Amino acid sequence: MKMSNKWFLGLLWGVCFAALLTGCQGGALSESVSHPSSAQTAVQEPVRISDIRLLTKWNGLISGAAGEQGFYYPKVKDDGSMLLMYLDYATGTETVLCANLSCEHRDDSCPAWISANQGGVVPLVVGDSLFLISRGADSVEEICQPKIMRMGLNGADKTTVMALDASEELLPPFAGNEDTILCAYRSSRTDGAALDSDYCIAAIQTKNGRMTKLADLSEDTTTVVGAMGEQLLLQSVSGEAFSLSALNVNTTEQTVLDTWRYGEKVLFTTKEGYGFVYADGHIEYGKAPSFTKQEFPGVSIPLDETIGLESLSFVDAFDDKVILEVFQPGSTPAQTQVNEWGLNVTDGTLRELTLHTEFDGVTEPVEIIAPLENRLLVIAQLSYQQVTMLDENQMPMQMQTIANRYALIHKDDYWNSNANYQMFESVWF
Repeated sequence: MKMSNKWFLGLLWGVCFAALLTGCQGGALSESVSHPSSAQTAVQEPVRISDIRLLTKWNGLISGAAGEQGFYYPKVKDDGSMLLMYLDYATGTETVLCANLSCEHRDDSCPAWISANQGGVVPLVVGDSLFLISRGADSVEEICQPKIMRMGLNGADKTTVMALDASEELLPPFAGNEDTILCAYRSSRTDGAALDSDYCIAAIQTKNGRMTKLADLSEDTTTVVGAMGEQLLLQSVSGEAFSLSALNVNTTEQTVLDTWRYGEKVLFTTKEGYGFVYADGHIEYGKAPSFTKQEFPGVSIPLDETIGLESLSFVDAFDDKVILEVFQPGSTPAQTQVNEWGLNVTDGTLRELTLHTEFDGVTEPVEIIAPLENRLLVIAQLSYQQVTMLDENQMPMQMQTIANRYALIHKDDYWNSNANYQMFESVWF
């Protein structure tokens, strides 16, 4: 197993985010407000959608939402509620996203305040709007009503676009454009001893919250992994069998693009298509809408000789660049080596990326949080920090964690491994 500071930090983020996602008050399902699901009432309504993209990372991990001018993220308060925070790139200051200087930020009168029973909050920057998605419950025994709220990038004009039953859930990754948000939707309802469940891909109109079912998903193991043009890329896993399909969000036609077994190849996706790294290190790539495969002669990812593809991870992608990591395992995190490689899918060139962080004797590649138009928001440093988190009883507790120091870097500097950072001196996450 790859054991490192990044792994440990990811575990702590997972604990913290799980606390956000499960910050619901338990109770019987019948206690929730009863109303018809939007997914049921609008099943037959057609939608016209284009120019879609992923709004979160392909793997669904979410630490906040990056706009061109600043970064938005929720911060947990001692009482379990949250505040929506804003990091201004120009000034490097961290503020509550509320313009009222006399506001106490502790109830619905504050646009930045988020109650404790939201089931996890996902911020998304889409165009000139900021969306807050309360995901809903991970369990039918929890009472968390999913909803989507919309506000300006300055926090003004906060409105609820859509609200669902507590038995419903919106699942990342999220994709879409300024008019539509696309994601997996799941509902679970009890009728006596029977459990009626629904799992599908849904399109949600951002202006009126109307939700349309696009395609049924047979298993919880199907997830969104890419989005481009009019197509969503869906990956399904069954044991060691994988399949990749393209869902046309306008015709709802679903086409199987590829199938493979564990250990044969590793999938990566970009804003224009998808590709694979094979067990011998060679790479192929196809762009939408045809996804015609092309190979890159003479280009090969140097995998670990002992564990092969198990040493390879698809990390991220921006523009026409794909970021891959290869690790050579060691007996301790400090002895584990992680090398990062960048693939340009336009010209087929491969280069090693050497920007890194050093912490507790461990050296690791710099992590991209979000791509902007010309820059990247990255984690440039790590440090121990005391934070407030919620325990299993939703009570605040203090613990030591590894905190991130964020920075901006121009894409060309990142690609050429030049550490020309714009650091945020006093802001840690």
